Amino acid sequence: MLLLVGCEERGRMLKTLSSHGYEVISYSTGGGEGAHDLAKGCDILFVCSDVNRSRLIADDIWHLLRNKLVISLTEGMNLSALKDLYPLSKVSRCSICVDVEVERSLFLLSADASYSDRDLTAIKEILGRLGEPLLVKEEMLEALNRRMEASAVILSELIAALRDSIGEDRDLYEYVLGWVLYGIGAATIGGSKLWALLPERSAKLTPDVKEKIRKAVLEALSFYGIKERRGGGR
Repeated sequence: MLLLVGCEERGRMLKTLSSHGYEVISYSTGGGEGAHDLAKGCDILFVCSDVNRSRLIADDIWHLLRNKLVISLTEGMNLSALKDLYPLSKVSRCSICVDVEVERSLFLLSADASYSDRDLTAIKEILGRLGEPLLVKEEMLEALNRRMEASAVILSELIAALRDSIGEDRDLYEYVLGWVLYGIGAATIGGSKLWALLPERSAKLTPDVKEKIRKAVLEALSFYGIKERRGGGR
């Protein structure tokens, strides 16, 4: 049995595992007898809550999870912290790179030394029903998470620059945004040092970097004969 705790938002796609033949129980309320019974009966526990709630969950059921697999989707909680919370369990953490309503997702997994090859195979088989599981070292997962957070910041700036440049024409906006994202991917594959523009974790983009992004977007748009708006036109 797969027990999902706090997966109302982050990790909600895990609920669809029931359609692939797995017994899935989703639990979202407080502790007590119900939580204890489910913890005793589960084979694998997925915890998707925030840090504070995840700690409360662990305090309530950790002693019932001896030698069971615990997979945390909680942001900001590394393997060392998870092992402290679940000293009797085999712990791992997982980041879902695409957590929107799409058919496939990428699952980045980092597990502690207690996971056997058999355990990893079981997890990969389960998550493989929903996407592509990829096992990485803890340091690599941390680095990838920082890059994804930085990418989200710079993409937000790109979207804002596009909106300022082409206005509210939704069809044109989506078309050009698609080509901008395609260009970023193609340039990265080609070896361009795009990461040089990315800020450090949680840092805001400086006006200088924002101006570079704006000019880069406008240069890309000029290929399609689209110019920066002045006043109400474009």
